[in-house]
Amino acid sequence: MLNQFSRSLRGAAGKGGHVMRKLLALTLSAPLLFAASSAFAADDTSHPGGFAAGVAQSLQNKPGLSGRYFVNEKLGLEAIVSRTASTSKGGSEITDLDWSAIAEYRLASTNAVTFSGYAGYGMGQTSEVKTVAAVAAAPASEVTTEVNTATIGAGVKAEYFFARGFSIFGRTGLSLVTTTDKDGNEAKSETNLFNNANLLGSMGFSVWFK
Repeated sequence: MLNQFSRSLRGAAGKGGHVMRKLLALTLSAPLLFAASSAFAADDTSHPGGFAAGVAQSLQNKPGLSGRYFVNEKLGLEAIVSRTASTSKGGSEITDLDWSAIAEYRLASTNAVTFSGYAGYGMGQTSEVKTVAAVAAAPASEVTTEVNTATIGAGVKAEYFFARGFSIFGRTGLSLVTTTDKDGNEAKSETNLFNNANLLGSMGFSVWFK
C-alpha cells in the first residue's frame, strides 16, 4: 500500500516536488517515526530558552529567515521575515516584503521527532514601480501599484532532528487569505487547504543554539 501511495504522489507532484514529497511524507508518517527514532541523539532544544535560526517558508509561502524560541518545553514561537527586490523585463522595479508570526504547541515527541499543532498570522506586500515614458508635453512619470496580503493559518507540523542542533520540518494546514490594494479595498478572499499552492505544504530547517 505504501508503494502504491508513493507512486501516486510522484505522478501528482511532477519533477519539481521531490523535496516537498519527502516533507509531506514526514508529516503524514510522524506517528510511525515516533516509535522508530530511539537511536538518534536526544533533543534538548524544547527546554525553556531553546533558540534556533534558519530558513523557512512563511504563511504566504515565501522563503525567508526564521527565528525560533521555546518559552517552555511545549510552547514555541517563530518569526519569518523576507525582503526581495527585482527588475522585470519591462523595467519595472518589484519589491516583496513578507513576515509571519507563528506559535506551535508540541503534542508528542521522541528523541528525534516532534509532532505539533500550529497557528499564525502573516502579512505580505508586493509593490511595483513602473516608469511611464514622456508623451508630447507630459514628462516621464512613475506609477506605483501595490498588493497587500493577510493570511491566517493553522495546521500540523512534523520536525525531524538529524542530530543535536539541526532539524528539518514540514508544515501543512488550512489558511484564509485576504488580498487588498494600497487603499485597503478588498480584491480577493480565499481559503487554501494544505496552505500551499502545490498542495504539499511548506518546509524549513533550523540550527539550534542553547
